[in-house]
Amino acid sequence: MAKQKKGKLNYLVHHLPEGLPVDAAWLSGKGYSTSLRSQYVAGGWLKQPARQVYWRPRGPLRWQEVAISLQTILGYPLTVGGRTALELQGYAHYLAHQTKEVHLYGSKRLPTWLNKL
Repeated sequence: MAKQKKGKLNYLVHHLPEGLPVDAAWLSGKGYSTSLRSQYVAGGWLKQPARQVYWRPRGPLRWQEVAISLQTILGYPLTVGGRTALELQGYAHYLAHQTKEVHLYGSKRLPTWLNKL
């Protein structure tokens, strides 16, 4: 059993880049049970910033890493848009100073855990 866990940990280290969050469904699809995920969180291999969300720690969790993970690992077809896109293009000085929000648009409904991050 320990050999199987070691193999799963190696798979996780090689297939989940540091700093990119994934949901519990993705991990379950790869064969990681709830108890194994809990062991990895307790051991410091994974962190759980919100319920049903896991990531390999690498500094603070930033919105850019969440967007990359949603697009590449979890397969959500989304685009950064609105004020966020204007800021990324260097046009923030034309916008009124408000509370910073990230605007993501896509044809597929985004996961509910996204608002909890």
